[in-house]
Amino acid sequence: MDYEKPATLKLPIVLRQVEVSRTEEVSPTLKRIWFTSDELKAFSKDGRNLPPFRSEGPEDHVKFFFPSPVDGVLSLPVQADGTIDWPKNPRPVARDYTPRGYRDGDTEVAFDFVLHGHGVASTWAATAKPGDRLHMAGPKASMTIPDADHFVLIADQTALPALCNWLEMLPQGKRVDALVWIDEEKSRIEIETTANVHWIVDANPEGMALIEAARALPRPGGNSFVWGAMEAGVLRKVRSLYLDEMGLERGQIDMAAYWRRGVDDDQLLADAMRIKETGSLEKPFLIRTAVQFRLPDLVSEGVDSLEALAQRAGVNADALARLMPGFVELGIFKRSSERITLGLAGDLLTSPFRRALFSQTTAKGRLHLAARGLPHFLQTGESAYKATFGTELEDDAANDREIGDQLGHELGHMVEALTSQTLGPLAAACGSKVTVIGTGAEAIVMSLFKNRPEMIGTAMVPGWALDEAREHIEEAGLKARAELAELGTALPHAETLVISAIGRRWSDAIIESIVAAQEASDIWLIELVARPESLELAEDAALIDAGFGLRPTELGPLTANLAEYGLAPEQTHTTRTGLRLTRFVATV
Repeated sequence: MDYEKPATLKLPIVLRQVEVSRTEEVSPTLKRIWFTSDELKAFSKDGRNLPPFRSEGPEDHVKFFFPSPVDGVLSLPVQADGTIDWPKNPRPVARDYTPRGYRDGDTEVAFDFVLHGHGVASTWAATAKPGDRLHMAGPKASMTIPDADHFVLIADQTALPALCNWLEMLPQGKRVDALVWIDEEKSRIEIETTANVHWIVDANPEGMALIEAARALPRPGGNSFVWGAMEAGVLRKVRSLYLDEMGLERGQIDMAAYWRRGVDDDQLLADAMRIKETGSLEKPFLIRTAVQFRLPDLVSEGVDSLEALAQRAGVNADALARLMPGFVELGIFKRSSERITLGLAGDLLTSPFRRALFSQTTAKGRLHLAARGLPHFLQTGESAYKATFGTELEDDAANDREIGDQLGHELGHMVEALTSQTLGPLAAACGSKVTVIGTGAEAIVMSLFKNRPEMIGTAMVPGWALDEAREHIEEAGLKARAELAELGTALPHAETLVISAIGRRWSDAIIESIVAAQEASDIWLIELVARPESLELAEDAALIDAGFGLRPTELGPLTANLAEYGLAPEQTHTTRTGLRLTRFVATV
């Protein structure tokens, strides 16, 4: 069956200071710490109105920030619009933790800390007492509970908080089988549940006792869902058990590596950043080549010789030998004599997110590769993507369903990030029935509706973006208020027309034709005209610019032409996210 992956609710990332209110020993190796703060509620800081803390999924996580264990300096990210910006020097020391049983409106939020005797978080937690303070950020997303009849939950001790959340949140009447792997009996905790919970006490780090216990459970079927979180090496074995041996679809499982044996969290973060920030041309293309031929995945599956790797990947063995030193330098592989094993960077590249980022066949991967066309973009303002691939990005999306779906997803979330907290002037002034047309129209509808609960309207997007736009609207719970239509069909009548003209292909002539067809007296034009203040949003904006090219920043010619339709600009507002909002109203 074509199993749908659980929906994910995106949340704004907010930096908050919290204070320990009480603590409890859950087990000799697990300490529960409750935090309270006025900043758990909605609050204002540095000119921004920040929303209250939310945690709606079983495996949400926040990042706690700690002083550097080297020099004691506390480095914190900087709050931006809907996200946080991370300083590079010194980079904050952060650790991920899952809220326990939080409900909207609670005045406290609890987290369970494993006391393993080392590491900045565990060391801090061991002596934490009421009055101690930390900063935390997140969650940035919540995964909804999937619709399944049978759930299999698998966790080691570090994932106990998430597993307990799952058990508490799952609806009654479902079959639930849970496996908890601990390395010593004293780590066992009391869990009140009607689920079938099996404890695996095994100090062997290979996790084979856990694998055998999972194999002995009732076999998951077509309407089953498997969740797991544990050490990365064991997690790969569990994932392989359900995908390869039991034949489940990828949409039926959700697995997360909470830690890696023998690897310090700061080292892991540094390697992840090193991959992201690789500067030379050779290194980025080495990474993309490894991903294109699935080399890290093949080595993770047990291929350990150069000859076998070349044969399985379908590549030239001599060429692979020439490139192997570069792969080793990047940390993708390790070599001991003639044996190849997976390096830490290679382990990171086995994740679907990073495969999409570096693939030459995905929308986001191709947008990054469009950097080869930046000289043409700089010279002309035209699409770097077209200069690189010889085709327009939207044409590729229309002709390739997979690229279209991916681009619809990426653009929708990019535009949502650019607009979610910056459309206040538009929302306050426009009518209660709107039509939004253009790039990321559904995301703009979502941003407007958030400010105006009585508002209804239509989002008009390209045909290739319809499926992702529909999913985006449904995830936001706005299906009853927002309709979707394909660009090119008749424009529905509305009190306000909003044109999202992000990208060069939205020429003045196209905008004029839309205005003529709609005959609206209240029209807003949204354009990307500047670099967002937030570094993370600036990266998204750079991809949009590279993919579509720039619109002219001069409004004069368009204003003159729209005057023929009895429209004149009434106000212009530029947001912190680089968007220019221009309102045209009837002059008579």
